[in-house]
Amino acid sequence: MQKYLLLTFITVAIFFSQSFAQDITKSSNKNYRISLEQKEVYYDFDYDTIEVQINSSALKLKGFALKIATQSQFVHIDTIIAGDFFNECGWEFFNTREIISDFTAENYIQAWQIIGLSEIFPDSISPVCYANETKQSLAKIVISRNKYSQPIDSLVPFFFLWEDCADNTLSGMSGNELFVSNQIFKYFENQPQFEKNQFPSTQGVSQKCLNKSSLNAPVKAVDFMHGGIMLVNRVLNDSLILNR
Repeated sequence: MQKYLLLTFITVAIFFSQSFAQDITKSSNKNYRISLEQKEVYYDFDYDTIEVQINSSALKLKGFALKIATQSQFVHIDTIIAGDFFNECGWEFFNTREIISDFTAENYIQAWQIIGLSEIFPDSISPVCYANETKQSLAKIVISRNKYSQPIDSLVPFFFLWEDCADNTLSGMSGNELFVSNQIFKYFENQPQFEKNQFPSTQGVSQKCLNKSSLNAPVKAVDFMHGGIMLVNRVLNDSLILNR
């Protein structure tokens, strides 16, 4: 079992570290769209979920490596589970892990990495699909409330985080295309601010990762939308308040 797990992770590492060729035909007319859910959550919630969603029905993909984060001492990321996309398309590999660094600890940022592959080894059993016609969840972020802390803001941002060139990338159907961030859209303004075109960043891939003179340059073809939760008070209806 340990030998199989080691082989699996070596395969994933090779998959995302190889050179990727440019595929202009897939990125010229329409971009992939990956977003973090935006929703209202009661202040006194115990557990809830935030979806990592994909809405790119005309564009297929065979894998992704995402890094998401939140900056809050009130809301805690407990785990991240596979979304509906995996069940419907029959993808084979899903893995998540929390990332701990001096940067995340100093800024109270919780950062997680999410990796998904349509198949680990080519065989006779192939995934059912590589895209879906409707917006679906790639992953679901399970969150809980820190009962010993008070929120300092009613808006809790969840955002995509870039710490190196491999973060927040998609792989195309040939296995030789790497798609990186094109446009970034904010939902809340109260998220970490970093220097432009440097790591870490919430504004997309650094320019130093885009060597246009290279024959294997990545393609800017993914639009990312940050998300988050708005904490709201629980409102009892009039009949309960007046005891009617």
